[in-house]
Amino acid sequence: MVEGGSVGAAVFLPDALGRDLEVLIHSADLGLGLPESVLIPAGEGMAAFNISAVDDSILAPGRTAKITATAEGHTPADQLLDIIDNDDPGLVVEVMPSVFSEGAGGLAARGRVTRTHVTDRYLTVQLRVSDTTEARCCRRS
Repeated sequence: MVEGGSVGAAVFLPDALGRDLEVLIHSADLGLGLPESVLIPAGEGMAAFNISAVDDSILAPGRTAKITATAEGHTPADQLLDIIDNDDPGLVVEVMPSVFSEGAGGLAARGRVTRTHVTDRYLTVQLRVSDTTEARCCRRS
């Protein structure tokens, strides 16, 4: 699941019961939006619910959250959920000018790479040209 998004989830019983069953839903990950409980109605074998991940706008590594479902008289069940951070810095590549003649020479254009999010982390960028018969990139010094 991507941070800021949501996914559907469900709790299942092996066999339907003749009574309603309240299932408590819990996670220690405070960045998840979960219902406190769901109700599996009498005669039904499952209850669906949504899980959302808060978009915190903080650059962080992905994480794995454990979600636990418990109900009286039943064995607890755990499920792991991977949460992908959506705040990774993106890159923007610009070539200036964007249009130029083939005969303009080796210094006809300049490129610039910028980040969409400024961070205090070092970043190594590798540039490649998909067709080296048409363009060259990144003369090494």
